[in-house]
Amino acid sequence: MRTNLDWLKHPAKNLDEAARSAAQTRQLQLTKPPGALGQLESLAIRLAAMQGCEKPQIDKVFISVFAGDHGIAEENVSAFPQTRHRRNGEKFCPWRRRHLRTGQAD
Repeated sequence: MRTNLDWLKHPAKNLDEAARSAAQTRQLQLTKPPGALGQLESLAIRLAAMQGCEKPQIDKVFISVFAGDHGIAEENVSAFPQTRHRRNGEKFCPWRRRHLRTGQAD
């Protein structure tokens, strides 16, 4: 996959406060309790300000999930046992189950 990095050559635009305000007002008009979507709401409002429109869009989405077994669960700082973390990883990335179980990469 090739990524166009030309945008790095240009200074960042100022945030559009009118778009931010419109997006915030729109969030309050949707049929859901305010705050029901947690950080997604504030992210949508911030994206609106960045994109200069009330309803921001994201055309291409890439999600990276990182997980590691660094032994921290053995230090009793985690609320869950180590086996629970592995099961969570398998739930989030079902196509990677074989590698999660064996520790082998592609």
